[in-house]
Amino acid sequence: MATKIFLPRLGESVEEAAIGRWCKQIGEPVERGEIIAELETAKAMMELESPVKGVLLAVFPEIGTTIQMGELVAIVGDTDEDWQTELDKEMGETAQQIVQVKDKAVKQRTHKKSVNQVRISPNAKRIARELGVDLQAIGQKKSGERITAEDVQQLAEELPINEERELPYRKIQLNTVEKITAQRMMESVRSIPQFSISMSVRADQALAVTKRKLDESGKRITLTTVLIKAAAEMLTKHPRLNARFEQEAVFAYQTVNIAVAVSTAHGLYVPVIHQTNKLSIDEIGERLDELIGKCHQKTLQFADTDGATFTISNLGMKGVQQFVPIIDPSQAAILGVGAVQDRVVLLPDGTLSSQQELTLTLTSDHRVIDGAGAAEFLHDLKGLIEDV
Repeated sequence: MATKIFLPRLGESVEEAAIGRWCKQIGEPVERGEIIAELETAKAMMELESPVKGVLLAVFPEIGTTIQMGELVAIVGDTDEDWQTELDKEMGETAQQIVQVKDKAVKQRTHKKSVNQVRISPNAKRIARELGVDLQAIGQKKSGERITAEDVQQLAEELPINEERELPYRKIQLNTVEKITAQRMMESVRSIPQFSISMSVRADQALAVTKRKLDESGKRITLTTVLIKAAAEMLTKHPRLNARFEQEAVFAYQTVNIAVAVSTAHGLYVPVIHQTNKLSIDEIGERLDELIGKCHQKTLQFADTDGATFTISNLGMKGVQQFVPIIDPSQAAILGVGAVQDRVVLLPDGTLSSQQELTLTLTSDHRVIDGAGAAEFLHDLKGLIEDV
């Protein structure tokens, strides 16, 4: 009997994935536990294993197609099995719905084809696009004749004044990472009462640490690494910010796992440095470099993205002075880091001095902590960074 393989639960808050690559082709033998597909989720690339030994009889989602948890992915069985008849019986109404969807798609393609058959000059087509004039309407107006720019302009003038005309655009389809990110951010702003506070921090000492590490060992330690180390230490002293709100209670995590937002050409990833508070600054730097490389190469595993308790997002390298980040729904706070800038400050003795500063912005869940508590965290973090 053929075995149907469905998309399993891939982890907390991961309920859909896209097929990144089929590792087996239809008709090829498959061993139990062998990888048949690579799955792309918002968090990481994951692998789909076959639960049985047999032959790959069918695959359903095309590469790039997003599927939900529990949806049919593939069928494995014996070569001579009539899996199609069995599947048709089980699908019932679902099969009919699929046929209806296909019929609708065919009609849409037919409509597009009739539009494309309208004889229209390139210049007239450009003007129609700019003015938002429907090409099909032009074809009905002058059936069989070649449409000119004058025809388009005349039809545009005949349209009612209050009729909405669509501006030309290019539709950009979101990939899996971007879609999940959009969904989670919408969930965050809808469900979490968020507030943000900012504080300027002198960065001279933190920058000195990065230079000293480079001189001592030749290893490059970034400012982000220094900030991660400082934040990890402060989170152990301010457990309310290393927590989440759920079921009318605050759940304070017993470990500090700091996630770092990483922007790539294919979307935003947020890998996690686990047990951050137990790592040295060199170990944090090595782990961060490794995770950033995986993000750009799209080789993150689920373990690299699971279990975050706090997030840091640094846009300083983009020249952003200050910004307000949005909390991940599974956490109580996120820290936004701005660019280091030379600023003139007035010293207590009345003299002016130039020093390097950056702005930290903490966004918090007001159900978990109030403004005073968030301010205390930032104040203590500022002191640690300035005296690191």
